[in-house]
Amino acid sequence: MAEDPEPSPKTDDPSPATEPELVDHAGIRVIPPVAYALCLAFGFGVNAYNAKDHMLDQLPWLSWFGLPLVVLGLAFGIWGIKRFRFHGVDPHAGTGSVKLVLTGAYKYSRNPMYVGLLTMHMGIILLTQNFWLLVTWPFLLLYLRLHVIRREELYLCAKFGEEYQEFYRRVRRWF
Repeated sequence: MAEDPEPSPKTDDPSPATEPELVDHAGIRVIPPVAYALCLAFGFGVNAYNAKDHMLDQLPWLSWFGLPLVVLGLAFGIWGIKRFRFHGVDPHAGTGSVKLVLTGAYKYSRNPMYVGLLTMHMGIILLTQNFWLLVTWPFLLLYLRLHVIRREELYLCAKFGEEYQEFYRRVRRWF
């Protein structure tokens, strides 16, 4: 996936309700764990009422990859959370940042908690062979990218300026 141009409060004017200068947070309305829970509820709920054979049912060997992906995703996400807490930063998307976290998982991804969430979700998809969870994966990805990460990048750019832009140039968004 190609990287977007560097975020800039001058070129990416957020709406007044989410403008970083007015509030000290990124303006995330639905935090990622809630969006993830909704995806799980939808996938398992629809599957309970509509458990037809789908392509995943024809590939049972894929389930062997599920548990390792769940473990890797969980570990990477927890690593990101622990680095935030170690530096005294609240890991919740709806809160402000007191400093940039540039160590640990953040040397490899600007968003290790979201990478972990998406990896864990894919692992659950493979483990359960749930077609409807697979349907939710791209929606979760798009929600994180367009509604969460975009706002966070604008907020961090406005708050930390050149320090964040250097981090943005050095570390990839996903991995």
